[in-house]
Amino acid sequence: MSIMTYRESVQPRPSQSSFATYVGLALSTVSSLRDAWRRRQNEQVLEGLPPEIRKDIGWPSTDNDLKRQ
Repeated sequence: MSIMTYRESVQPRPSQSSFATYVGLALSTVSSLRDAWRRRQNEQVLEGLPPEIRKDIGWPSTDNDLKRQ
């Protein structure tokens, strides 16, 4: 025979304060902006390389549309 009991007094998980929520949101926004800035900087460096090197590393050519016409 088995007996099942239920606990009625489950305490809720404490929620974060609104200040902590805003700080977390601000940090994630700053992190996203920093990542986007770094990505743009890397793309500019790659675009500044000679076409032969970009072709060797597999970077797409920016003048593909001009050659097709």
